[in-house]
Amino acid sequence: MDREANHKQIILEEWADSMSTMLGCVDVENVETCSIYLVSNQLRKSKAEAYMPQVVSIGPLHQGKRMELQHMEKIKWRCLMHFLSRAKIDPREALMKCGRHLLNLDEVVRASYSVDDLGFNSSNLAKIMVLDGCFLLELLISASPELDNRIQSSLSDSSPGARVIRWEKVLSDLTMLENQIPLVVLHVLSCALFPEVFPRKGSNRLIQELALSILGYNYGTLGSISQEELKVFHFLELVHASIDKEKVKDRMKEDSGIHIENGEDKRVTHRKVKLDRCATRLQAAGVTIEGTNDAQRDHSNIAAMTRFDLRVKFSDGKLEIPQLRITETTEAKWRNFIAWEVNKNMVEKHNGEIAISEAMNDAGIRFHFLCYAWFFQGLICSVHDVRVLLDRGVISVALDKEGKRVKSDKDLVDLFRKMTEGISESDVEETGIDPWIGEVILKLNSYPSTLSATGRSRITWHIFRGNLTSFWYNWRHSFRVLRRDYIPTRWKLIAVLAAAAGLILTALQTAFSVPRRK
Repeated sequence: MDREANHKQIILEEWADSMSTMLGCVDVENVETCSIYLVSNQLRKSKAEAYMPQVVSIGPLHQGKRMELQHMEKIKWRCLMHFLSRAKIDPREALMKCGRHLLNLDEVVRASYSVDDLGFNSSNLAKIMVLDGCFLLELLISASPELDNRIQSSLSDSSPGARVIRWEKVLSDLTMLENQIPLVVLHVLSCALFPEVFPRKGSNRLIQELALSILGYNYGTLGSISQEELKVFHFLELVHASIDKEKVKDRMKEDSGIHIENGEDKRVTHRKVKLDRCATRLQAAGVTIEGTNDAQRDHSNIAAMTRFDLRVKFSDGKLEIPQLRITETTEAKWRNFIAWEVNKNMVEKHNGEIAISEAMNDAGIRFHFLCYAWFFQGLICSVHDVRVLLDRGVISVALDKEGKRVKSDKDLVDLFRKMTEGISESDVEETGIDPWIGEVILKLNSYPSTLSATGRSRITWHIFRGNLTSFWYNWRHSFRVLRRDYIPTRWKLIAVLAAAAGLILTALQTAFSVPRRK
């Protein structure tokens, strides 16, 4: 009886701990339970490495799991030293202050992750949060000449933060879905050590502005929306919200068919989110395709050069697409934004928030990056479409150290085809479809085509080549799935071949053993 009672007591305590962890977020501003998600297995199957940090680990989910992330740990510790030396108090006292605040934030931090057990006790989790939080704050301060001068480091050497923010792979890792820490950690740490620079009521806005800056985006371009802080909970969501608000502001300036009130789009969205014609066929139909460059894009800043601009426009037969720069990190960043959109939508659907948003005429989560991927998939059905987009300046491919393109034309076709594997249109709520890209697709699909006999023959040949490319891609994909699921090792391959040979021999034996009629 005592053992049974003890077992029930343990279960009760675990249940109470779980409930108290969730309750820890209820009355805390700028915190949302389970706001940092895990990538679903369905998406991870397509390309698992795209969802893993390549250079730097942030937060507990990838902490200490891979050797290649250990080099940056030394740099993180040096950034921590510089950050603490900026405080007006003794570095050890500053460290104790940070630790005390983060230990008190333990339940809030745990509740922010959609994981039952992070695998760290309170002390080790606080250590991770202090190190990673101070590292990120040091990056933000180092990137701002004004703040770097205002709260100077007392150390003789320069902070490594200024160099780190120029590494493209580091900036990419900061937007990995599973590589996040709650923004409330940065808020608490900054307010604790620098209350005169990061006041409690204004620190969130300042942190968001600085974070967007190092990631290649500009808080100031949001117009009147930029006067208030965005309701976001980590870096990836911050960038997504910035892009969403930027598109809203851009549309508010235009005399379009979309009715916008209070910064939200109230138009009924279109179910159709796939293009009927690729780039070559659109050109043949008389559509002018042109890549555009943002005048505000800083060509000396790698983050600004590789930022996503999703403001596609079509009017008077002219399709304008902001130039998409393809680098080594583009696919990983894009996939993680899509993964966040899918997870966020699933959580809202589970919590009934989508139904509430529809009842209140609220836009809810928009699948900006997913619809953008579908848009490019529609534009590209073969390498010939890739060449059209390259020639028109819609796509720009970075060069490696040897002066070669990081992605070939065939690589680009594969990149766009695989980007949305594991997701179908039926997974997306109609209210979640990007209304701006949806409108462009609707106009392009209804655009009249006037083709000569020569043009029709060229299009027929292009469609044939496109179908051939699709067949080849589907065959290769099916073969990869077969190898991954059924013959991952050479021994299983031998077993499969032996089984196939056995079936063939059995069939032949049966055929020859049947008595023939004379």
